[in-house]
Amino acid sequence: MQAMEKKGIFSNFHTNFEDLKVKSKQLQGYHQTEQSSIDYFDFMNNGFWISLADKDQNIVGIQAVRLDMLGRGSLADMWRIQQPRIYDGGEIGKNHAPIVFELTGNIAYQGDMWIHKNERDNNLATLFTQLCILQALLRFKDLDYLYGFMRVSLAKKGFPYKTGFTYCVPNAVDWITEPNGINRMDTLVGISEIDIYHLAEAINTYGPESEVYTQEK
Repeated sequence: MQAMEKKGIFSNFHTNFEDLKVKSKQLQGYHQTEQSSIDYFDFMNNGFWISLADKDQNIVGIQAVRLDMLGRGSLADMWRIQQPRIYDGGEIGKNHAPIVFELTGNIAYQGDMWIHKNERDNNLATLFTQLCILQALLRFKDLDYLYGFMRVSLAKKGFPYKTGFTYCVPNAVDWITEPNGINRMDTLVGISEIDIYHLAEAINTYGPESEVYTQEK
């Protein structure tokens, strides 16, 4: 947070997703997805969102995190039930990447990332994503894994590496028919609980904008 504050950007933590729905209608350029919508999920101590504001209190960034407690079920099992419920006109298949069948337990989804166009050259995306990852570790007991999706163009530029994600899986989701707003080419990125601890230690040692603290897997 200190690194962002030096840039004149301040973060605010929220748990009321009704407020996010209101903000989504007020902010030009921000689109709230189904994954953080109260129309599809009951957020009872299993989600948060963070807003970023400049020195004039204008909101310049949004990002949301939701925890799904899968138990012994896998991410693939959840998608099979969840995706048809929240996406109209889409059909999900079964031939996902192997990691999708391996992820079980308490899994956090990180998404709905938006940064105002005037702040996108300020390295804010890296700092903001790291903040959300670390907050997920603090807020969710017994977190096993955190994942999200990233445009291929960002993945090719090394954004997963810069933010600390230790897994980067292209073509992870088998969409037979893509819903509106979904791109089957998006890359699944993720990080395990133990790697988040490593990320936190590395940020503390090298600083949040260093590129030396991640390692390929």
